[in-house]
Amino acid sequence: FREKKEVTLSRMIPRNRRKETAAALLIQRLYRGFHVRNELLKERANSINVSSICEDSQASSQEGESLEGAVREDGQEMLQERAAVDIQRIFRGHAERRRRRAEKREEAVCMGEEEAQAVLAAAVKRRLHRSRFLAGKRRREQERAALTIQRRARGNAVREAQRMEESRRRAEEQAAVRVQAVLRGHWGRGYARRLRKTGRGKGLVMRRYRMQEVKSDGKKRRGGGRGRGGEYVEIVKGSSSYFLARCLQTDREVLLRFPSSSSAFTKEAALLQILRSPHVLAELEAQQEGEQSVIVFPPPELHLTDLLSSKKRMDTKSSAGILLDVARALQFLHGKRMVVCDLSASSVVRAEGRWKLLGLSWGHKEGELFAGGVTPSKIRPWLPDSSCDTPEDLAACAAGEELGLKASMGMDLWCLGGLLYRLLAGKPLFSSREEAEQKLSAQSLRGRELEVEVEEIHDVMGKYLLENLLCILPADRMLARDVVLYAPQIGSQEVYTEM
Repeated sequence: FREKKEVTLSRMIPRNRRKETAAALLIQRLYRGFHVRNELLKERANSINVSSICEDSQASSQEGESLEGAVREDGQEMLQERAAVDIQRIFRGHAERRRRRAEKREEAVCMGEEEAQAVLAAAVKRRLHRSRFLAGKRRREQERAALTIQRRARGNAVREAQRMEESRRRAEEQAAVRVQAVLRGHWGRGYARRLRKTGRGKGLVMRRYRMQEVKSDGKKRRGGGRGRGGEYVEIVKGSSSYFLARCLQTDREVLLRFPSSSSAFTKEAALLQILRSPHVLAELEAQQEGEQSVIVFPPPELHLTDLLSSKKRMDTKSSAGILLDVARALQFLHGKRMVVCDLSASSVVRAEGRWKLLGLSWGHKEGELFAGGVTPSKIRPWLPDSSCDTPEDLAACAAGEELGLKASMGMDLWCLGGLLYRLLAGKPLFSSREEAEQKLSAQSLRGRELEVEVEEIHDVMGKYLLENLLCILPADRMLARDVVLYAPQIGSQEVYTEM
């Protein structure tokens, strides 16, 4: 049984192999046939495309050759026609010239001596005319060439002159720059010498400014302060002093104010910056170095105290102008809730064509207490043109309540009335502090108003303003804006009568 099984297996293995071989051969045959058919189809398609392309190229080449042949034939015909026409024209020209020469020879043979001379003269005339024409042409060309040369020469001369002028201008500019540099060097050395001379033992602020000393003849503008080098020109305004000086850096006159403390300097500098307006003299700069501080103002054109001292009495129109400018300044400050507190003739200066207030060293907010009980009535020294005595101030000092005194707009309005009285009457309202305390004491003013001598004042509007400004009660005093309305009417009684 085992032998039969082995025989059977041995017979089946070759049969399977033959089947597999036959299947593989069939697959190969089919694949080859498919591949061959694909190749044949591709060759057929390529042959079809190549034949169509060849036919198209042959057709296009035949059309091009036909067109080129037609063009070539047409061009050859045109060239032949043109050549024939040119040959005919040349031949006709030769024939015409031969005919003319023959006619001339015949005419010369048939011409007599006189005609020959006439022809010769005409030929000579033509030649002369031609030569003259050519000579004129050459002359004109020469003239044009000469003009061109002259023009170019002039242009060159002008350009040369311009170059020389430019070089001269540059040389002058360079010389001016050198001169300026030399002068600046001289000025710088002089400035350094002045600093070394005037700055010994002084701070930086005082090294820059040199205060003007009073001349030896005793003439000085207002007041005088004594320093190491002598007396200085001093302008007294209440408790504040302003000194005339010269800035060594700009070589210009300035007005210096030295605040009493650092806090006063800070306060006044801040007020001048905040309240900058055309009605207040603006500061040029404010400097502080250590304990030394200074506020610099431009020099005013005129001080009201100088004007009042030079004239016995002001005319009404000038007084009206001064009062109007000062009232406008008060209107501006009162609109900002600020009080001047030390308004007097020494506080008013003229600058830039109008009257302005000088400094705000006593400036306070409305309702602010005076520091340390120092009120405007305690200003020392007391001067008629710089006094600021008000009824409420003197009453508080008499009662010992100066520590509780507050700044109010009524103080400025009373001082404005005193300034108006000084302008119209030609004298101060009070000649001394004792007189002011006596007339403004509570006993003398109990139940009545202040008696002001107005006999010498003849202007009705001026009297009206004085009556409404010099009132004992601050609430009864006229406001600054009302003074601005009525001030222009001073000196015009008719206008006041019509009102």
